[in-house]
Amino acid sequence: SIQAIITQVVTTVRVPELKGYQYEEAQELLEEMDLRSEPVYATSEEYPVNTVMYQSYQPDTVVHKKDTVFLTVSSGPAALDMPDLQKMSYQDALTLLKTMGLSDITRERVVNGEYPVDAVVSQQPAPNEKISKETEVMLTVSGGETIVPNVTGSTLKEAEELLKQKGLKLNPVLNYVDTRKAKAHASVAVQSPDPDVHVMLDTP
Repeated sequence: SIQAIITQVVTTVRVPELKGYQYEEAQELLEEMDLRSEPVYATSEEYPVNTVMYQSYQPDTVVHKKDTVFLTVSSGPAALDMPDLQKMSYQDALTLLKTMGLSDITRERVVNGEYPVDAVVSQQPAPNEKISKETEVMLTVSGGETIVPNVTGSTLKEAEELLKQKGLKLNPVLNYVDTRKAKAHASVAVQSPDPDVHVMLDTP
């Protein structure tokens, strides 16, 4: 009778609490107790990658040494397929991405006369790439295209009208230069951008 009790104490151990441990930490702890571990990976929105979510034996369960404890380990959130956003309006693309749970979204406007203003010209990641909710998304959006007219020598009012016809605005910050020519007074001396440059619509 006494011998049987001694044998049970020596050959059995109590399973520790492993939930929340990194798999390598849980594996090392079990090895120290002469137990084996076997990982089973599953996706999770709650647990970080490589974190133990469940264990096959509850904490404090008495098991025999050399027994195997199966650990369910997080492989991170389920992979998502990046949608094709090209030609979609930026607002529609933004709404779709947020519906998918993505929030790290950056927009860059470029000169483009092929796509409507605010339409997505290109994207990163590319369509159908596997992504997660933490993926950073870059959307290149059309800012439209127009050609800067030559407003040098025009009055401010004339310059504003010429720019308006091209879908442009006059920058309210003006730089004044001195001149000895009376005819040049209150007219545009220098402009930026230069004439005939291709720019986005509404560029000041």
